[in-house]
Amino acid sequence: MGGGGTDYAIAPGWIILLVMLGAGFCVCIGYAITRVILGNKEDGIPRNNEQDLYMRQVRQRTLRDLERDLFGARLKRGPGSGQRTGTRG
Repeated sequence: MGGGGTDYAIAPGWIILLVMLGAGFCVCIGYAITRVILGNKEDGIPRNNEQDLYMRQVRQRTLRDLERDLFGARLKRGPGSGQRTGTRG
């Protein structure tokens, strides 16, 4: 008794790594089986133009809000405008 050594053939770190890889493999296999059995339910549901337009508006609004939050009230160059203002340089 004592000594603090381990009696494992492989180091405990390698055992943990192998268990994590095995768990990841099992998750991938489970996902593949579920995908084959259940299939993709969204492929058979066509979207109408009204829904596409709404989704496009939401994406544009989200991007505009994100840009405003990241860059503040910086002036941007629009079509036909002269020199760019509010930029670093």
